[in-house]
Amino acid sequence: MLRAPDVNSSKALVALAGAFTVASLVSTVANRNFWPIASNNMFNAKFGDRLSRFAVEFHLSDGTVVACGPANCIPTQFFRAGAVFADVFMGDEDHPKQVLCQRILRRLRRDRWRSFDEVRAPANLPNVPLSRMEIWVETTVRGMPQEREVVYTYVPSDAQ
Repeated sequence: MLRAPDVNSSKALVALAGAFTVASLVSTVANRNFWPIASNNMFNAKFGDRLSRFAVEFHLSDGTVVACGPANCIPTQFFRAGAVFADVFMGDEDHPKQVLCQRILRRLRRDRWRSFDEVRAPANLPNVPLSRMEIWVETTVRGMPQEREVVYTYVPSDAQ
């Protein structure tokens, strides 16, 4: 006849902690998000050799070019900024693109934010008129720049 093992609360706690540790390790090694066991790997992703990301260039009327990323243009978490740019600038409609560019310029010129936690500092634009703003998609292969393509160019109405 089978007998139930003697299990007290301390043995149960040790067994539960061991199972949690093993599940967390397996989840991390497999790069799977197994919440609530292992949610720490949600920012740890395996990327292929080819990686594309957005970049922004502000071309000022004096010839200065200020380059930055999406996270320096909108006051949101850096890991969400690229998704916002993809949603707006990869779409077919032109109006949302113009509106976002106008709002970016207004925030950078007048209503700057402070960096905090996962929100990056705003791009520093000198007090010089803007001639155009270009949104780029840059592609790297194994970390080496390969391609750059302008996906949108915004020219303010007051530019010459």
